[in-house]
Amino acid sequence: MLKNVFNFKWLQVVFFAGCATGAVAGALAGMGMGFGAGLLLAQKPGKDLRDELADKTLNMVDGVKTKAGEVREKMDTFVSSRHHDGQFESNS
Repeated sequence: MLKNVFNFKWLQVVFFAGCATGAVAGALAGMGMGFGAGLLLAQKPGKDLRDELADKTLNMVDGVKTKAGEVREKMDTFVSSRHHDGQFESNS
């Protein structure tokens, strides 16, 4: 029992997971503060700024969807070619 407690592998995993979580949370908080400061200091009226942000967000979402579709097609082609070559065995 004590042998498992003093095995530091799990402690390292927990430590690095906590560091990664903290880094992501810090990055998101920083982006939020930057976004808020940008809105407060913007030269455009609120309606124009919101419309521009909405357009840019929709364009970004469309780009991500397009790229995800391309990646999915490439993965399907890769898996299909490997399956036909006999590199993947069937479970049945």
